[in-house]
Amino acid sequence: MKHEDYDDAEFEDEDDFEDDGYDDRTQFAYDDEAEEEDEVEYYAVRPNKTRIKKEIAAIFAMAEEISALAPAHIAEFELPENIEKALCDAGKMGRNAAKKRLLKYITGQMRELDVDAIREKLARLKNRSAHGVREHHQAERWRDQLLGEAAMPR
Repeated sequence: MKHEDYDDAEFEDEDDFEDDGYDDRTQFAYDDEAEEEDEVEYYAVRPNKTRIKKEIAAIFAMAEEISALAPAHIAEFELPENIEKALCDAGKMGRNAAKKRLLKYITGQMRELDVDAIREKLARLKNRSAHGVREHHQAERWRDQLLGEAAMPR
């Protein structure tokens, strides 16, 4: 059925029929003209899914690492109360699906925070722990040397 075959009487309510002022041929001609012109087409730039997934995986790993720390060390991160409590709870859990779900929740909450600052605090805490271990080993070597010298007969 063509546009001309419609009778105006069929459309009693004007909302039923929207006349855009173009018949089918005019619309196609308009489209052809638009294609002939060199128009710049803009596309929406969406985030790279792979990069987003890698960032989420990194935050998940960091959350898992933080949850393994003592509650006193977790408090040093100055995180919101709900995240801090969830991290402490995750640290108490074994390796099961509930812990993974909780870590996913923590990851989602941490994505809204400044992750770089948290990552930096974790690195400082690890570094401090490494220094403590190194100093402890050095003290043990000194002790062994002193005990060895004291045990030697003169």
